[in-house]
Amino acid sequence: MTSDTDTSAIIASVVPFDSCSPDELARVARLARVVRLPAGTTLMTQGDPGAEMVIVGDGRASIARNGLVIAERGPGEVIGEMALLSDQPRTATVTLLEDSRLVLIERDGFRELMDEMPAFRERIKASLAQRAREL
Repeated sequence: MTSDTDTSAIIASVVPFDSCSPDELARVARLARVVRLPAGTTLMTQGDPGAEMVIVGDGRASIARNGLVIAERGPGEVIGEMALLSDQPRTATVTLLEDSRLVLIERDGFRELMDEMPAFRERIKASLAQRAREL
């Protein structure tokens, strides 16, 4: 079982949460759920509605668009926030390459954070802009 302290430590190491106060991190941790999933698990499927964002605690994931791998994400990286921000379908399919420990934040919790934590909202926007430049 992962403690709130462990969850907060994972969250704190990730942009957009790295500038959050301890109280903000505790709030995020309360909204989060930690799961362990085996390699080969499909986390998200291109075209499906977005239900959560994922923070990779341990493990690696492959991101494929239209059947072509376009990126990999590993520890300390965020996946799936784009569909939550845009209310559009998932733009890629995400499959775990390794057994992984993940932190999930569901849509309603994500929206609460966006509304209540302006610094988080700005960091999410900056993170997405950086990712768009990389692609």
